[in-house]
Amino acid sequence: MAWRSLLSRSTITSARSFQTSSPAASLFSSPPLSAPRLPQLASSFSSLSRPLGALGALQSLVPAQSLKLPQQALHMPVPLTACHQLSQAASCKMMRRQLTTVADKVADKRNIRDYKRRLLAAKYELRRNLYKTLWQDPNLPYELREKYRHKLSRLPRNSSFTRVRNRCIYSGRPRSVYKLFRSSRIVFRSLASEGALMGVKKASW
Repeated sequence: MAWRSLLSRSTITSARSFQTSSPAASLFSSPPLSAPRLPQLASSFSSLSRPLGALGALQSLVPAQSLKLPQQALHMPVPLTACHQLSQAASCKMMRRQLTTVADKVADKRNIRDYKRRLLAAKYELRRNLYKTLWQDPNLPYELREKYRHKLSRLPRNSSFTRVRNRCIYSGRPRSVYKLFRSSRIVFRSLASEGALMGVKKASW
């Protein structure tokens, strides 16, 4: 009961000093409406029998209202393992999307390069065949044959059909390509399994 008398004496002393203060301070004598008064908070103080807190202050001087936990703390926190798995799955999905985008870009680049070579080979096809025939003709003189051989060597390198490969239009793969479907064996089997090819059944190729 001694601490209650000390608390009441300190309250009375502070009230008297507040009343005898200067008139400028009396303008702020009335507390705001939202702030609770001291007698109302007196019942909310805890006892002095509690130990010291982490900062060395008495926990009894902390109002009980401030000890309430927020609503967010009442929910069950997500475990760290679940957070790690979610972040790992998101990163894997992002990496897979990036790799797919890169693979598509590479396939498109290869197909575009092959298409340009086909156009160039079609443009110089007759000229190349003519120069090649005249160069390999044994009935012509040596100087004339060397002349056409030199002309043949001056043609663009990509104008030869040996530089053109039948590539898959989906993946750009140059080997094991079915000419009828213009797709590689891997893409062909995946499309056949999905039923995306007309006249081709699953496990029937």
